[in-house]
Amino acid sequence: MTGQRTPTAAELALLDPDGSFTQRLAEDRAALAALAPVLEPAPVPPGDATLAAIQILAHRLAGAAGTFGHGAVSEAALALEDSVIGLRQGGADTVLVAGRLGALLASLDAALRLK
Repeated sequence: MTGQRTPTAAELALLDPDGSFTQRLAEDRAALAALAPVLEPAPVPPGDATLAAIQILAHRLAGAAGTFGHGAVSEAALALEDSVIGLRQGGADTVLVAGRLGALLASLDAALRLK
């Protein structure tokens, strides 16, 4: 996602006329933070519903955040999504996913401070 063009103010006004995307970022951040504890105790079974929920949120953020000029959030979300997919397929570990989730939460915090 690097090298992605930041939308102009006029483009953002067309994409998000009521400014609700910032609220969505905050809601997605809260949802991810609520799901994070499942990663802490031990390995998570690949079929765990919480992993699926984290993957869905990361996927949504990876696409939408870049569109709204939040490239760092988009990149962190894509990295998280990839690691969750890897964990669900047996090729990654919970520590990696937890670290990438922490990075995404930090990126979301930074994006929300800018608003």
